[in-house]
Formats: sequence, structure tokens, C-alpha cells
Amino acid sequence: MNGRLRSLVLCFTALAVLALMYTQILPIIQERLSPAPTIGTGHSSTNTIPAVRATARIQNNLILTIKRASGETETIVKKGDPWTANLAKLILNWLLGGYYGGTAQEWTFTDGTTGKVIDTELYKTTPGHSPYTFTGNPQLAIGIGNGSSPFSVDDYDLSNKLMITLVPSTGVLFNDNGTAYNINITVSFTVDYDVNITEVGLYLYFDSDSYYQASLKYLLLSRDLLDTPIQLFTNDTISILYILYFPYGNSPFTKQFYALLLNYFFALRYYGFALDFLCTDGTTTTISDFALDKSDSDGYNPADMIREKLYCWLGNGSAIWGYTNYTLSNKIVTTANTTPFSMTYNSTHAIFTVTVTYTFISPVNITEVGFVIQSIDTNGGIGYSGKNVLILYFILNNPIYVESGGTFKFKCEIVLPLAG
Repeated sequence: MNGRLRSLVLCFTALAVLALMYTQILPIIQERLSPAPTIGTGHSSTNTIPAVRATARIQNNLILTIKRASGETETIVKKGDPWTANLAKLILNWLLGGYYGGTAQEWTFTDGTTGKVIDTELYKTTPGHSPYTFTGNPQLAIGIGNGSSPFSVDDYDLSNKLMITLVPSTGVLFNDNGTAYNINITVSFTVDYDVNITEVGLYLYFDSDSYYQASLKYLLLSRDLLDTPIQLFTNDTISILYILYFPYGNSPFTKQFYALLLNYFFALRYYGFALDFLCTDGTTTTISDFALDKSDSDGYNPADMIREKLYCWLGNGSAIWGYTNYTLSNKIVTTANTTPFSMTYNSTHAIFTVTVTYTFISPVNITEVGFVIQSIDTNGGIGYSGKNVLILYFILNNPIYVESGGTFKFKCEIVLPLAG
């Protein structure tokens, strides 16, 4: 094939991919970026706000490119299948206070073992001795298989996994378009035998040991079944591109919520795209050291396990809600050791629920409510720097007046669609 003909082939291939993007991917994006339900509040003589509900959407789509050994190329665009319950459990246990609050749920790793812990940042390889290892942040992985079992929200691996590989440092791209975060995740597989591919999986690979050792395991986040099997022949290559969208800007989810979610549960910190965020004292960081937070120079000390807990802050300020809000306008109360979120889920969505009750000794108007993870370690190394991080922030449409001796009650439900 001469140079001019090769250029024409490449040009037509690029145009075909663009056509697929405009005719298939963009309609998927438009469908899935519909606005989240608004949050309504109201006055009640019993000082109870009717339950408020908000939805956090995470969308996934796939582009699969098959490069034949003969030189031919095929492209398949697919709308992503549901997330597994594992993703919801990560959010419950570590972003909504479940682990140290007693409501954590166990997930299942690909090896069949269960756990509740994701240990980020520092871990050390030899108890009581150096060196300390600072590479304990989660990575992403992608697998392919040829299983045929129907999808279940409780799947913990592909039905019949053939290959799995960690996503390299060059395999992740990140973009912020002003209304949504976009993560592109790419790996390629070359087969050395003929095989049909029927399923693809996205995994998180992380340290599951909360102490000084490392126990690195794979956790399945998404299992996607292909509408039609892809037949691969010896020396064919299949490239998997996951396109993830995280629409943001809707109350009550702050930038801190998304930063913690993306930096660790979708591995942006490992891949060099960590989102910075503000702690309630105004300091900026990209770090949250979950689980074991620091170690003494002479060895592991259990007392060095700092417990990140969920608190509710109540205020009477007059701030306007904004995505970058990082503290209350005028905090008047910290409800000590707030009962953490609990979670129920089914095949289509997970619901996180929490109820806060507080009795005032003096009359007050409540205008704002915030949920804060307190004692997050932002040091990331051997030391400890505990900070408070506002993850959910509500501005009440109508102030709630609470008399002296009166009780304020607030119920919140967060919905995570698992099936788009």
C-alpha cells in the first residue's frame, strides 16, 4: 500500500470513529446527564424537615477497537452496564462514615475473600523497620472474559475471566469541562489463540490491609456484557476504552465529595490527576490517608489509627450554595459522633440514609446543614495532619426555628443509580 493510499485509509477510519461518536456516544451522554432532582425543604411545627433526597450520577460507556492481525480495524460503541454494589460499599464505608461508624458493609474481592478496608497513601512492608513504602494508592485495572452468566449487582468478578491487566500511567486521561469530570481509561490485549470475548470488567486494585502490611487485591466495579461476542483470532488486539462521566454542580455534593471519590475510588491520585480541595479551615490538599494514618519510627502503634468519622454541622448563616463551598457560613453546632449513613441497594440503585437529631438549649434559626468527615489525615506520610472536610452541604429554603429545649430533626437520602 503506497503512502497516499495509507493516508486515505487512516482518514476514512478517523471519520468513521467520529461518526460513531456523534451518532452513538453523544446521545448516550445527553441522556445520562439529565439534571438531578432538586432538593426541597420546608418548615414544620415539630422542627422536622421533610426528608431530602439527592442523586449522585456516575456514567460509563465503552469503545472497543479490534485490530486484526491482517491490518483491518473494527470499532464497537457500547453503553455501560450497571455498576456493582462494590462501588456503593466503597462510598458508604469510607466517604460516608460507615467504617468507623459501625454501618460498613463487606465487599467481595476477585479471589473470593471479603473486606471493608481501603488503605490509601502510606503502608510499610516490614513491621517495626524501614523502609516505609509510599505507593499505597489504588490503581485501575481492566479484564476481559468469555463467560455467559447474567449480570448481578453482587458480581465480584467476570463470569470467566481470561486476562486482566493494570492500567499503565499513560492509560488514563482526565478532563474537567465545567459541568462534569471525564476519565478515559484504556488498555489493550493481544491474544495468542482464537477466542470469543463476551464480557469486560473495570477493577480497582488497592491495599486491603488496614495495618502495616500490604495486601493488594482486585475489586470489581463494573461488569459489562457485550451484545454480540467479539471473535478474536491469534495475534488480534482488542483495545478497551472506558469513558466515565461525573456530572457535578448539584446540591448537596461539594467538590470535596468528588475529590475524595475520584482521587481514590477512581485512582486519579495514582495517575497524577488528583483534584485539590479545601478543608474547613481553608487549607488546600489532594490527600486523604484512609485507615492506617501514621507510624512511629520504631514500629507500628495501634494508637496511630486515626478514625475518620461523620459529623453533622448546623448553622444559621446566609451563604448561597456553591459547588466550592468548604465550610458553613456560620456554624453554631457540631453534633458529636453523628450516626453514619446506612445503605440499602437493589439491581438498579443504592440509597444511603442518615437521620440527625439535636436538642437546643437556646432558641435558634437553622438555615444550613453540612455533613463533615472529621479527622481525615492529609499528611500522607508517617506523620499526621488531621483535617475536617465538608462533603455534603444543604441550604434550607426556609429557616427552621427551634425553641429553647426544642429538637431539630433532619433526614437525608443520597441515591446512587447503579443502572444509569
